[in-house]
Formats: sequence, C-alpha cells, structure tokens
Amino acid sequence: TNVNGLNVFNLSTANYKDDIEKSYGAIKLIKHRDTNLLVVQENKWSQVLYGKDMLYNADGTTNLTTTDNVLNQQVTYLGEFGISNNASSFDTYGFNCFATDLKRGCVLRLDANGLDDISKKGMSDYFKALFRDNTITRCIGQYDAYSDEYFLSIFYTDPNSVAKNVTWRYSDDYKGWLPRHNFAPEDMLRMNNEFISFKNGDVYLHNSIDDINTFYGVTTPSKLSFYFNEN
Repeated sequence: TNVNGLNVFNLSTANYKDDIEKSYGAIKLIKHRDTNLLVVQENKWSQVLYGKDMLYNADGTTNLTTTDNVLNQQVTYLGEFGISNNASSFDTYGFNCFATDLKRGCVLRLDANGLDDISKKGMSDYFKALFRDNTITRCIGQYDAYSDEYFLSIFYTDPNSVAKNVTWRYSDDYKGWLPRHNFAPEDMLRMNNEFISFKNGDVYLHNSIDDINTFYGVTTPSKLSFYFNEN
C-alpha cells in the first residue's frame, strides 16, 4: 500500500483478516490499489480498506472514518465476477486492472467506475465458447504501455486433444478488440515503457518498426478475412 510500517506492526494488537467472505472461494490475488488492498477471489472482486472503515448513515450513504485496525471492511464490487483459477491473466496499468473469468466466460476490466465485462465489446460469444468448449491450460495477461493495449494469450486443448494458442489485444482507445496474433509467449512483462516477451528461454523486444510481423525470429504475412451474414 506504499504505507511504511505494514510489516512491523505489533502482532499482539494487529487484527487478522479472517472474515473474508468464504462463499466467494479462495483468494487468488492480492494487490495494492491506491491506499487499499484489491482482493480477487474465485468468484468475487473486492477491496479491503486499509487503516480506515466505512461508516453507514441512516439514508444508506457512507463516510470513511479512520480506525486503529490495519485491515478493515471488505467492500465488494458490483457484478457476479471473479478470476476463477487464472491469476496469471491479471495485470494493472494506471487505474485499470484486467483479468479473465473462465467460469463465466468473460474478460474483465476494473476501472474507477467498477467492473466491466469487456468481452461484450463484440467478443462475448467467442470467449464464452472458447472457455466452455476447450480445456484452458493457461491464460497470460500483460498491458503494453507503448501501444496502450492489453495482451491476452490463451493456451488451450481443443475437443480433438490438439494443443493451440491464440493471442488477442484489447484497446480502450478503439473501444474494442484488435486483430489477433498467432505468437505464443511463455511469459510477458512491461518494463520502462517497453513490451517484452519470452520464448524458449530467449528475450524478445516488441514494437520495433524494423521487425514488422516478426515474432521469435519468424516473419509471417498478415491475413485479412471478411465475415458476412447470409443477407
């Protein structure tokens, strides 16, 4: 939480956060977000207030009040969403957080207004079918600060027991999903405004104008397909 002293408080007076709602499943991720803790469970997103608590008024409105406790009330976000078992799909940049929820067949973004199902931006049926009809082995999520896009690489085994991979990009600027890629990174990270991925133990730098359509030493031409309904 960027607040000094969290690791040196008096254990005899510290409160242990044992009242997290168990019905939401196991905690898969804890991340500091502003001055609170973001807690993501299998079936719910919430925040645990740090050094403060919520005081409810008679009309239902709330005020924040300081307390001596370190960890206080669990405040849930609206929406029946979690992160299932794929915490590796989570990444955060600025005030936005991204992750997948395989159980509900969606991709999520948390911003200042709450949780949003961004797979509904033209890709709802695709992700629901992908997560339902295949065995998902791994989901890797990483935000590319250079292009302002969230990369989501999904590894899965189809009903014919064939291992496959697909990598998608989501852009807030374009308010939707951009063309998919066929490169399969072992992992991805963001460092000093650079986007880096790993393959076969090697490190690759992306967003180079000299290596268009080149991933891990292999150059592949772009493909463009059109889809029309019968009418």
